[in-house]
Amino acid sequence: MKLLKEEKENGLMIWKLNRPDAKNAVDFEVIQLFEKYLDEIENRKDIRTLVITGCGGSFCSGGDLQAFHGLRTAEEARTMLLPMNEVLRRISSLSTLVITYVDGTAVGGGAELASTGDLIYVSPQASLGFIQGNLALTTGWGGAALTKEKVGYARALKMLVSAERFNSENLLQTGFADGTASTMDELIEKIDWPVSARIIKKYKHHLKNYKVMDTMKKEAYLCSEMWETEEHHHAVEAFLRKKSKGSG
Repeated sequence: MKLLKEEKENGLMIWKLNRPDAKNAVDFEVIQLFEKYLDEIENRKDIRTLVITGCGGSFCSGGDLQAFHGLRTAEEARTMLLPMNEVLRRISSLSTLVITYVDGTAVGGGAELASTGDLIYVSPQASLGFIQGNLALTTGWGGAALTKEKVGYARALKMLVSAERFNSENLLQTGFADGTASTMDELIEKIDWPVSARIIKKYKHHLKNYKVMDTMKKEAYLCSEMWETEEHHHAVEAFLRKKSKGSG
């Protein structure tokens, strides 16, 4: 299973991306599993906290270039961008407390997925970057809007246009990350707060800026416009050639 689901005591659910050989990249099957799990959790009143993380030393390396490189036009790109954009919007809208735990690499769309957390925790091995610009793309899943909500306009813009990777210390300094945990067990211990699912729901409804969802959706269309450019296709082909030579 490419996306594992586990329930713990005290209303805790954990989703783990499970494609370690692909650094937990998202393909169409992963999108479908996210949709399935969201259908389930949206109808659960007993889940207090959802933790999203990855297996095998990576959080998520974004969209699977091998799976999505065949998408050439803006219209074709939207067959992937819009569903995954909706996944992130649904995660962000959950009444459950959402925590993303970045234990390893989170780049491109993986950084966008990390940004869905109400709280973002990082391990000492965390490395996160909105590297889409290196492939002549903008964010497409809604991560730019969520990052602006998290760290403010100037810091978000710098993270996006620099296409740099940030370590756990950097992420804490910018305010993107809210805490650290070396292991999942340590994280679970740190977030074992006494409040009920009902209290969490009330606070989230009161504090959340739901207007950001419209801004998030626009990102899918902005990204699709860049997706069909020759600049993007050439950048992906160069990356895949380099990757092939490195593994050969």
